Formats: sequence, structure tokens, C-alpha cells
Amino acid sequence: MPNITAVVWNIQTFGDTMEARRGTAYAPLCCFIGRVLAELNADVFVLMELRSGGRPYLPTLLAVLNFLLNNGWQYDYIPGSIVEGVQGIPQAANNLGFTQMGHSEGYAVFWRNDANKFTMRPASRTRLSGHPIANQSYINLVFEGRTPANVDAQTEILTAPNFNPLNNNPNLWGNLGFTQNSPMAELRPLRWDKVRRPCYCVLDLAAGGARRDQLLPIVVYHAPSPTGSMRFPGTFIGVQASALSRQLYQVDDTNQPNPTPVNVNQAVVAGDFNLDRNGNNQAVLAAYNAYTENFNAGNNNNEGGAQLPNILVNDQQNAANNLTAVRLSRSDGTPILGPNTTDYFWLAIDNLFYRNLNLHPPAQGAVYNVLSDLIGDPLHGVYGALVDTTQKRRGIKAFNTALEAALHPLDGSDPYPEIARPSDTPCKKRQRLNNGQMNYTGLVLQGLEDYDNYKEDLENGYFSNARRAAEFYVNSVSDHLPVVFRFTI
Repeated sequence: MPNITAVVWNIQTFGDTMEARRGTAYAPLCCFIGRVLAELNADVFVLMELRSGGRPYLPTLLAVLNFLLNNGWQYDYIPGSIVEGVQGIPQAANNLGFTQMGHSEGYAVFWRNDANKFTMRPASRTRLSGHPIANQSYINLVFEGRTPANVDAQTEILTAPNFNPLNNNPNLWGNLGFTQNSPMAELRPLRWDKVRRPCYCVLDLAAGGARRDQLLPIVVYHAPSPTGSMRFPGTFIGVQASALSRQLYQVDDTNQPNPTPVNVNQAVVAGDFNLDRNGNNQAVLAAYNAYTENFNAGNNNNEGGAQLPNILVNDQQNAANNLTAVRLSRSDGTPILGPNTTDYFWLAIDNLFYRNLNLHPPAQGAVYNVLSDLIGDPLHGVYGALVDTTQKRRGIKAFNTALEAALHPLDGSDPYPEIARPSDTPCKKRQRLNNGQMNYTGLVLQGLEDYDNYKEDLENGYFSNARRAAEFYVNSVSDHLPVVFRFTI
């Protein structure tokens, strides 16, 4: 019985120029992403936080995947928002864009078709994506859902007509709005254009049986970040709106010549929901309940959920292993220097909910601990899986080459002429403050404890402790860990 492994990963601002920590050196980053996906033997990869500037680098990542995981990979991408002024469901690719209100983001999906496992189906009958294949789009945005009926300002509960799989009610589905992370969201919690929407793709599983057992929608949502208080409604309501996405209940079988809605028996929603589910924050739990509640929860009160009762990442009994954001300092500003990679993890905000899938954790767990697999101990001949061969360590060394190119460009300029103490990190400027202390700005890399030691690790292609692995990961890759789900068909 074959396994399918999918990875959902927030690669922070993929496509932005961010000083020397990334700049235009996307080949090392693509190689690193490919190494992680190869280690997990991934079949599907959904990338969040794709910026418009990242589109030219998607073919680079495709080439890496074809090299590391054999040929046969394909990709498609889509901007994350409807552009201003488009009233109905978009009918052309220029109806979508990387809007400022949508944090200038979109999504990309990479997959390898394997007839023994699945075929990726076109996600819609209208070509809207940025890299269509044979004039077909394989990733799309969510436009329809259970039409929201009400937002309770006190409880922040979004209600919508319940879904009944035995009664195909064509009036159930309507245009679905989402939220922005702006104070204006309090006045207009759901809007149609400019805001960031979920994306989705559809796997056609080689499972046999009825179409409802073969079609698997994967919905991915990067929710808006809370602004100010964690009680800010934009994030809570956006998460609930995502649970109303039509594709979690019903998809068009694009294998058929005409629109053919199929009530699917299995579905997945994942992403960076920007709400920490660990702990007992009732508002957060209420927002996530929109995914886990039964279709008819609340009976006729329009409070039914997406009936995705299984939660892969968040296990309250083992919460420490489910934290998905990476940081270098505590909330009080003191640096984290612990020897354990989990010391650098916080917030359980990347989650995955699913229905009727035979899931089992990958060898590394539901959240892949990238940091541990970046560490090497040459004295004892022990290396993490991402740096355990010379070939794999080349991927880390490539970041050192990119860093050197930023510090010493071919034009002979010196963009980092100063040194920031006490870490001896190159920086662009320094200024003496009235209290006699120095203020350093434009550090080539943030949060380093010792620049020389960090550089030595880059040159060696592995990191000698958890702190340096975290410094590398946060500065050069992302502040989120990949979420991995593997299931048997």
C-alpha cells in the first residue's frame, strides 16, 4: 500500500530581498528546501508566503527537486488576493494579484505525479494560476463557501448554513470573503477583494472506489497576523471563514467534461493560522472548532463545522513537540542559548486538520525538527540527516558563498564597513548614543552571538550547537517549521 507525503511550509517572504541573509541568492535557499523535501521523501509541497519577486526562483526549486527526488516534478503558483474592484468570481488571471492588504503574498504547489499514488487534478475550469500546464491551473484560490450569515461581535463566532452531504443544496454556496490584519477589519470583518485567501489543490488518489473516495482537496491558508491584542477579530474570523471553504466539503471533479460537484469523504486544511492552539485560550479554541465540529453541530443554529475532527500537529499531551515558530530571543529580549533545539520553538500556530485519512507520523514527527538535522559533531562522527554527507553539506556551504558575495561584491564597494559589538558582526552603520553606548544598524545577520564562529560553521557545512543552527534557520530560511503529513492509500 503506497504512502503519500505532503509538506506545508511557510518559507518566510520567499521573493523579498532581505539584506545579505538572503538577497538575490535564492539558489542556496532552493537547494536547502529541496534537501528537506528529499529527506522527507515528499510527494507534494505547498509553499506559503510566495512574493511576486519569488516567481523567477520557482523553476530553480523545480530543478532541485527533479535532481534530488528524480524527474517528474511539476509546479504551479497563484497570487493570494483578488485585485481591487473585481466583483464576482474571477474569470481571468489578471483578476488576481499580490496586493498590499494581502501582505503581497501568494502560494505555490510542487508535486510529482505517480500513477500508483495519485494524479494532480486541475483545481478549476478557469485558468487563473501563474504557471498553468497545458492551459490548466493546478492551484486556485477559495472563492465560494458556506455563505456567512452572522458575526457575533461579542463572541467573534462566524455562523453559516450547515452542510448536509445527503442534501445537495445549491443555495448553500455563495461568495466567501476573508479578513485583513488592519484595524479596519473591526468595521468590516469580511471583504471580497485585496485580502489574502486560502489556496487549494486536488489530488486524485489511486484508491479505487467512488469519486468521493478518490478526490482529496488540500486547502492551505495563511491567516492574517493579529494586530495589537490577541483578541483582534481579523485573525479569528479569517480562520473561521477558511473553515467554510467549499473545497473542504465538495469539489468539482475536473476529470469530467462538465462541472460535476462531488461531496468528498476526505479533506485536509493546513497552514499558518497565526493562532496558538496550545494552552486554554478559549477564543483560539472557538476559532479552531470551526474546523473540527460536525457538519450538523448546533443542529439548525448554523454553527456546524467542516467535520475535520483529527488534528495532526496539536497534541495537548505532547505540546512541546508541536511548536512551529522559531525564535532566537525570549519575549523579554534575553537570548536563548539552550542546548536543545526545542528551546528555540514557540507558538503552535501551524496546524493541520483532516477527515478520513489513514495518517501516520513521518519518522521525524508531524513537525519536522529541521534544527536538529543541521547539527554535526565531528569528534564523534555524528551528523544530522541534512548534513550527514559531503554532498548535503554543500547546501549549507552555498549560503557562505552568498554571504561572502554580499560582504565583498565584485564592484569593490564596502556595503558593511562597520563592526557591531559584542558579536563582531558586520553592519552598515553605527552611531554613538547620548549615553555613550553604540547603536548598530543594518547588521548582515541578526541575532548572532559570535559572527566568526557562525561563519566557521557555514564554511564547514554544519552547525556545532542548537543556537547556531537556529541563527542560520531564522536568518536565511524561515521563522516557521515545515508541517508534514503522510498517509496510506
